[in-house]
Amino acid sequence: AMQALLCRRPRAALRHLPPATRAYLAAGQQQVAPSGARAKIAAWIVGGSPLYTEVIARQGFDAVVVDQQHGTGEVVPLLQAIDAARDAAGNAPLAVVRIEELSDGAIAKALDAGAAALICPMINSVEECEAFVRATKFPPAGHRSYGPHRAALGWEGSRGDWTRASNACVQSFAMLETRGALEDLDAILSVDGLSGIFVGPNDLGL
Repeated sequence: AMQALLCRRPRAALRHLPPATRAYLAAGQQQVAPSGARAKIAAWIVGGSPLYTEVIARQGFDAVVVDQQHGTGEVVPLLQAIDAARDAAGNAPLAVVRIEELSDGAIAKALDAGAAALICPMINSVEECEAFVRATKFPPAGHRSYGPHRAALGWEGSRGDWTRASNACVQSFAMLETRGALEDLDAILSVDGLSGIFVGPNDLGL
């Protein structure tokens, strides 16, 4: 896994994986990517080191996910990790945070720190998905509280313009990890403002 993450070109790193794993990833890419589009490849960060994050962010991935659910980072390392991902040379990858739980506080902490997208674990119903999306949006689209200590630095427009821009740009992904979530899949996918879903195979396999 480390060899794959540190390779300068992620697709080249796939050559080091077992043939069955490569076939599985290729099949998944064909299923999730629209016709003619390339599936996105993300690196997953479980530590809080900004140096480690920046090294990974420079390897050509489409996104870097900072894991706050099962990872070891906290608020200050989260700020530093997001900054490190943003500062990567070339085309900086999307700075994504998997929050630790569905709560307004966890969502606000990650977005105020400057995350461009969130993955929320253990979304089990359409109601939970709707609550997640509302918490990522400022009024009137949602109920996110205003306090972007890091996210709005450098913004030269009005507060209203920034909140509207944030509502339009922040991406939200529901992580589906239970049988109940799968049973409610169609309703979850229909939630207005949801950017997509993230399947959690480990918990689904329990």
